[in-house]
Amino acid sequence: MAEAQKIRDREIRGIRSSNRYSNRVNKDRIDSIKFAEDIIQDLERHGPAGLIHIGVLSNIIGKPIRIWNVDGSLNKIIGKRKTGRSIDVEYHTTDLEQIGHWTLKHGKDPDNISIDLNSCLFSVIGSQIGQNPSKLRKWTVLKLKSNLRRLANRMDEILSLEKNDKIILMIGGARYCGTSPSHARMILDRSQGQKAHRFKFAGHPRGHASHPSPPNVEEYSIEEMKSAFLSRADQDYVTHLALTTQTAQNEMNNLNNNPNIFSLTVTVYSAEMNSRNLPKARNYVAGKPSGKEKNMRGVRLVLRHHEGQHKNPDADVFVQTCFPLIG
Repeated sequence: MAEAQKIRDREIRGIRSSNRYSNRVNKDRIDSIKFAEDIIQDLERHGPAGLIHIGVLSNIIGKPIRIWNVDGSLNKIIGKRKTGRSIDVEYHTTDLEQIGHWTLKHGKDPDNISIDLNSCLFSVIGSQIGQNPSKLRKWTVLKLKSNLRRLANRMDEILSLEKNDKIILMIGGARYCGTSPSHARMILDRSQGQKAHRFKFAGHPRGHASHPSPPNVEEYSIEEMKSAFLSRADQDYVTHLALTTQTAQNEMNNLNNNPNIFSLTVTVYSAEMNSRNLPKARNYVAGKPSGKEKNMRGVRLVLRHHEGQHKNPDADVFVQTCFPLIG
């Protein structure tokens, strides 16, 4: 699984892992209310959705929801007693940790899927009933909050499903490596000034963003011209979009799975970032802006492992540099 995906799971959705679930168990007793509150909070913070959310969604839309496996076999039907035409969703496992992705049947993504949110399940269902995925998420959160104790009473059942290797509560959208630019900010800040595995120069991604104080492009461009984002917030946003693309995920997987690769240069063009609102960028020379602000045609990142972390599957990706392609 891509390292940026692991950041999202650990930092924002730490309650998700089996180990964290197990830590809540004390001689067959679970702090079920707290657990349920965590589940609701996770969804409210744009975490991914799974079985328990499908049950709520079935109640909200008043339709049965059929869950299909990739091989075309029917896994289960949620809301069998509901009337109306069934909604179909297909589940794709993407790694050994049961992190997965929801699509329409035959692996097709709906046209309205959002790149910025873990919205694959809501997008798949919303596309079949003509409803906005964000509204479906909001309604699901409200429904869970109004039935907190009922949810808490199902915690043992949820854990049992997990132990039996079935599709569990917190199946997510593995194609998304973050829920907001704040995750990209963490990656960039933790790489800035730090050393990478088998590389002597410190990371300098913030040297390609304008900022009132160093590290910034105003300092980094003293000796030669550098392209830069107009602010760190712009850099955070574009880095988030870039790291969630399939191109970036594939390259991070190559970095993780090949012991002979220590560095990969990733170029993500604006079309793949699927955003109509990419910020502008500009060149800097001798610490000052040079020329007009221009549209970005993409972004280039150099990805590595943090020093001493090349064998740690939970380590954050290291961003050596990150700069806009302009002109």
